[in-house]
Amino acid sequence: MQKAAFMTTTTPVNRPARRRNYSGFSLVEVIIATTLSAIVMTAVLSAFLFIGRSTINLRNYADMETESRSAIETFAQDTRMASAINWVSANSLIITTKLNGAVVAYTYTYTPTVKIGSKTTVGTLTRQQTSPSTGIADVLMNNVKVLTFTAYNINTFQIYLNGEDGSALPTSGSTDSVDNATKQIQLSVETERTTSTDSSSTNKSLGISTNKVMSARFILRNKIVTS
Repeated sequence: MQKAAFMTTTTPVNRPARRRNYSGFSLVEVIIATTLSAIVMTAVLSAFLFIGRSTINLRNYADMETESRSAIETFAQDTRMASAINWVSANSLIITTKLNGAVVAYTYTYTPTVKIGSKTTVGTLTRQQTSPSTGIADVLMNNVKVLTFTAYNINTFQIYLNGEDGSALPTSGSTDSVDNATKQIQLSVETERTTSTDSSSTNKSLGISTNKVMSARFILRNKIVTS
């Protein structure tokens, strides 16, 4: 008996191609990412400004400290060598010394800060050789906010120069009594610098740096004083 032959036929099926998933960011995700980026950038910028401001302030402190110490050292040298002193006012005095046998006089003058309208002239401490005169005043300190000369007699009692009591420096007439009694002088100073983004504008201040220095009492070794 002969077996029947079978033939298998395959019919191709056309299936649709699988689509690739091209999903993007949703609006909510974009908003969240933008907000986080803004927060991070704000923190970075704030840190950068803080570091920059601190660096400038430290430089100002160093400059003011150096300038103040140098001025006080110059004042100390003249005072210790002084053989006579003359108070012109509470903010100015003449120190007379002897240099190589010759009499030399130096005038120290504190000019306070003056503000006229929107313009401010910073305070200064100057030193000028007045005898023999050179005609040149050296600026020892700039940006001086407050400067005080304090005088003491031979018994270390304060001699008032600014009207605090009855022994104040005369505003007119002779100051011989104060001049003769002065045996020690102390200098205290406060300087101030304003850090700004524009030197011509006072409305863009980044901060104010201040520095206070008080000297020792300098003794007028060569000045004869009687109690």
